[in-house]
Amino acid sequence: MFRILIYSFICLVAGNGNVSTKECSSVRKVFIKSRIVPDVIPVPPKDLACVKYPNVIVNKGNAINPLEAQVPPNITWKADPHKYYIVFLVDPDAPSPELPIFRLFNHWIVGNIPGNNVAAGEDLTFYVGPTPPPVPVTAFHRYVFLVYKQPKKLNFGSPLILSLSRLKFSLEKFVKKFCLGTPIAGNFFRSRLIDAIPLL
Repeated sequence: MFRILIYSFICLVAGNGNVSTKECSSVRKVFIKSRIVPDVIPVPPKDLACVKYPNVIVNKGNAINPLEAQVPPNITWKADPHKYYIVFLVDPDAPSPELPIFRLFNHWIVGNIPGNNVAAGEDLTFYVGPTPPPVPVTAFHRYVFLVYKQPKKLNFGSPLILSLSRLKFSLEKFVKKFCLGTPIAGNFFRSRLIDAIPLL
């Protein structure tokens, strides 16, 4: 409980744009240690994105029961209220960490977010919660949230929702196409099917 309270305080501070240097350094280190760099992105984000589900908080690779993450979370980060942002949630371990032939699985994309008001953004692909496959049942998947600052409000095109693939989504191509640069904030959790079985 004490850890949750401390992390909630960090999220509150991050939402106000005052993440500590130590916290930013730990974000970079954990993204590299967990091989999100280079499996997902070439450069780690500088800041922490605070991600809260109804009953659990995402905290730099903590394990979360997949059933507790089936609805879109609340996300905040250090944001300029006059700028636009885009949020991604991807799984680099599909269908398994040992053989990720479907990397990346696109779980959620929200663009044209004013400041960090995700609810006011544009859903490019609708949220799909973690769905680690039954084999191997004990394997953890990484679920990675990334926030990019847009150069301006963008026209993603109305067919985008239908044309974006869930499987083998190319974040690199998307980022290049819309000139998004490097992620400004991020966070991630790990999830596996076996943790959900007793609750099913």
